[in-house]
Formats: sequence, C-alpha cells, structure tokens
Amino acid sequence: MSPFGSRFLGNCLVAYAPAKVNLTLRVTGRRADGYHELRSLVVTIDLVDTLVLSPGSAGTIDLRVNVPELNRDDNLVVTALRMVAQRLSPDRSDAGVRVYLHKRIPHGAGLGGGSSDGSCALRAGRDWFAVRMNDGELYELSAQLGSDCPFFVERRKAALLMGRGERLMPVRLDTRLDFVIVWPRVPVSTAEVFRRCQPVKSEETTEERLLALLNDGVRDLRLQSLLKNDLLDPAVSLCPAIGEALDALRGMGIPATMSGSGSAVVGIAQDRESAVAIARRLRQQLPHFVTVARSLE
Repeated sequence: MSPFGSRFLGNCLVAYAPAKVNLTLRVTGRRADGYHELRSLVVTIDLVDTLVLSPGSAGTIDLRVNVPELNRDDNLVVTALRMVAQRLSPDRSDAGVRVYLHKRIPHGAGLGGGSSDGSCALRAGRDWFAVRMNDGELYELSAQLGSDCPFFVERRKAALLMGRGERLMPVRLDTRLDFVIVWPRVPVSTAEVFRRCQPVKSEETTEERLLALLNDGVRDLRLQSLLKNDLLDPAVSLCPAIGEALDALRGMGIPATMSGSGSAVVGIAQDRESAVAIARRLRQQLPHFVTVARSLE
C-alpha cells in the first residue's frame, strides 16, 4: 500500500498520511496578510500516520488519537472532515464518522505531521461521505486548512514550495534518499520562530544545484552548504538541543539541517545500511527520538 493510499476494509476506511522533510527553507519576505514569503525544497518520506474512519453517531465527528494531547476539537483532522461534511446535501446532514488517528510522526517536530493528517482527512472524507468534489476544489480547501496542506493533498513526492507554502513547483528527484531523523522531544513555537527570523535574499539556484548533486548520487558533506534553513538560528535560540542534535549528525560525517521550523533535524546518509548504523549509534549517545526514513519512490 502506498503511503498516499487509502482503502475500505469492511465498514472502515484506512488512509495514510506521510511526513516530509525540508531540505531548504528560505524566508524571503513578509506578506501583507502577515505570512512570510518562503522558498523551500520539500521531500515526502515513508514515516507515516494512519487514519481509520468508521461509522459514528449522527451528525458527529469523533476523534481519538494515540497521543492524548492531540484529542482536541481544533485538530486539523476534525477541521478537515467538517469542511468536507459541509458539502453534504441537506438530506445527509446527519452523517457521522468516528476517526482513530495513530501517530508515528512526532508532533511539533517540523515534519508536517499535522498538515499531512489534515490533508489525508480531506481526501478520506471525500471518499467516506461520497461528496462530489474534484481535485481543484480539494486543493482550494487544503489551502484554507494550512500552508503545507496543498503539498500533501496533491500527493507530491518532492516539490519546491513558494508563497506561504501554497504554491507548488514539481521537481525531479530521480533517486531515493535515506535520512536519519533526530527529534529532541521538545516542540518549538512556529509563531515565535518566525517572529525571530529576519527575511533574507535567497539564491534561487540553490535548490537546482542541490537536486543536481542528489540525482548524481552525492551523499556527503559537499551538500552541507546547500542545506539552508533560515529558521535554524531562531529555533536554536529557543531550543539549544536542536543545535546539539545537528552537531551529532554532522559529527557522523553526514550533511544535516533542521526540518521546517523545528525541532527535528535530518541527516542524509549514504544508504539505508549507513542510516541504520548511524541511528543506532546516536540512540546510545542522545536521549532523543531517533529514526530512519526514506524518500518515496
């Protein structure tokens, strides 16, 4: 089953929500609507949350999550399903659904878990409620849901995100990447990280050069100067453990950067075997969440 897929099993619908990593993230300006202008190379990985939809009480959306603090009415899964349910005809307005969300993507890590869950819920909700909605309408709803949601709802394996993240340019990633992910288990405030960030003029060829090297098979520290994240310094000022995790990864001889606004950091390993070996060593050194992941085929 594809990490983007979904399927009906009996009276349940099982759907999958993959994480992402930001290989670059440049903050190039501030918009009139209060958001920042971004330019970010994003890759989807096989670290996946699972949603299970089943029949619920009339007119209700009942969410249960294996992470108790996410059992909230403002969870993007609930918001997304409400957006879809609003498209139901009056004679079906009492339709209900029970949702179980099994989280594997760390919450508050900058890996897009919440956005991916919400986007997955949009697609799953369309199927569950059998709502007539084309992909263009789904995209419009995803842009309302959150900045990263259009990337996930379009089920891209890699893309260059621009604007506040809602504008996508597909890119060619012809090779699979093996990542070591280290999360200090401390979330940072995205709003505060952006508040502390100063927009800079970015070099628009950075992502092109990075992709060229990756597609040529480069997996070493030659990549380090291209893995730019303008939110890194503000995030480290809030959570020094991010810097310690980065130093640990780079100390293993692999290029690394922070994903999103943090607090997870990602290193690009030579191959799967190397990633597993590095992760094993880091688990012995650090009290952090450490895992490996691959980009999607």
